[in-house]
Amino acid sequence: MIVSTYLEITDHCMIGLCLNIADINTSSERPVPTNISFINYDELNSKLRLETWNEIYASNCISVAYSLFINKLNSYIEIYTY
Repeated sequence: MIVSTYLEITDHCMIGLCLNIADINTSSERPVPTNISFINYDELNSKLRLETWNEIYASNCISVAYSLFINKLNSYIEIYTY
């Protein structure tokens, strides 16, 4: 038996990209970091594995589900960033 982990992403899947255009540096000089953050990926991944995502699965609107997902993900990232 062959098990595929391919997700079959189609045009029916919600895809999002957020860019903060104001932060894009067009100069040829390498910017000096002024504020460095670290994410505890072990803790973040542990929390994400325990998440049920029930409110996202229960949503009938893909736009609402997407917003809920992004908000939840951002809140967890914020918690585990120092």
